[in-house]
Amino acid sequence: MFKNKTLFCLLLISLIVLANSFAAEPPIKFKKKAYKVPSYAGNVVLERLTDLNLEVNIKLTGKVKSTIKEYTVLGRKSAEDILGKTTRYFPAFDYYNDDYGVPNELKCLMIIESSLDPMVVSSSGARGLWQLMPSTARSYGLQINDYVDERCDPYKSTEAALKHLSHLYEEFENWTLAIAAYNCGSKRVKQAIKKSKSKNFWKLKKHLPKQTQDYINKFIAANYVVNYYMFYDLRPKYPDYTYQLTEPIVVFKFDKLRKIALREEIDLEVLFELNPSYVKGIVPLNDEGNIVILPKVGGKIKKQTASLQPGLKGKF
Repeated sequence: MFKNKTLFCLLLISLIVLANSFAAEPPIKFKKKAYKVPSYAGNVVLERLTDLNLEVNIKLTGKVKSTIKEYTVLGRKSAEDILGKTTRYFPAFDYYNDDYGVPNELKCLMIIESSLDPMVVSSSGARGLWQLMPSTARSYGLQINDYVDERCDPYKSTEAALKHLSHLYEEFENWTLAIAAYNCGSKRVKQAIKKSKSKNFWKLKKHLPKQTQDYINKFIAANYVVNYYMFYDLRPKYPDYTYQLTEPIVVFKFDKLRKIALREEIDLEVLFELNPSYVKGIVPLNDEGNIVILPKVGGKIKKQTASLQPGLKGKF
C-alpha cells in the first residue's frame, strides 16, 4: 500500500512538472515584418524633378535628399496631414493666380512656410499660411488689428503673397532669386549678387543666410513629394468634406460669425476654423468687403452666395 502511494505521488509530481514545463513555453510568435519605405536612386529622383519643369534652378543636393527623406520616411504622418490639407489651401492659389501668372509650383512655399497651418506664428512675428510679416502684409492692403488678422485668411493672404512674389520677380527676373528674396529680403539677395558677381543661385548662395540656402532645397523637395508621394506609399489624410468644399462670400457690413452660423445653419466651430482671421469672431465694417468662407455642404449657403462670388476676385 505504501509503495503504491509513493508511486502515485511520484507520478503526480512528474505530471505537474511536465504540465508546468508546457505552460512555461511561450506561444509561437510570428515576427511582424517591418514596413520598408521604397527608396530610389539619385538619378531616378533627379529625372523626376527634371520632368516637373520647375522654374527654379534645380540641383539634387544632399539637403534636398534629406528633406525628401524627412517627408517620406521620418515624418510620414505629418507629410500625410500636409498632403491632405492641400485640398483646402491650394485652391486659393489657383483662384487668384490667373491674374498674376506665378509659376504653379510656388504654391508649395505654403508647405515650407507654415506646413499649411493658417494660425502658425513665427518667433519673428510672421504669421499665416505664407508667414507674412506685419509690414509686408500691410503694404499689400491686409488688415491687422484687434479684431482681424488677414494674414490668417487663406484667400487674402494668398493674393498678397502672389503680389509680393510677382514684384520680387520683376526685380530679379529670376524665380529662384525671387523665392530666396521672399525668405531673406531683396537687400540680402542684391548683396549676394554683388559679392559673387553672379545671378546663379548656386554660385551666390554662400553669401546668403544658411536658412535661405536651405529654403531653396526645401522648396525643391516639397515639390517632389507633392508630385510623387504615391511612389512612397504616402496616403494623404484628407479633411472632412465640410472643410474641402467651401465657398468664399464678401461681407461689407458689421457681422458676427455666430449670427452667420445661425442664419446659414452652419456649425459655429466649423465656421471659426474656416475663418481664422476673425480673432474675436467679429466681421468688422469694411467698404471694400471682408471675405467669409462657408462650407458648401452642411448648410443652405449654395443658392445665397452664387451671386456674390464674381465680386470677390480683383476686389482686394
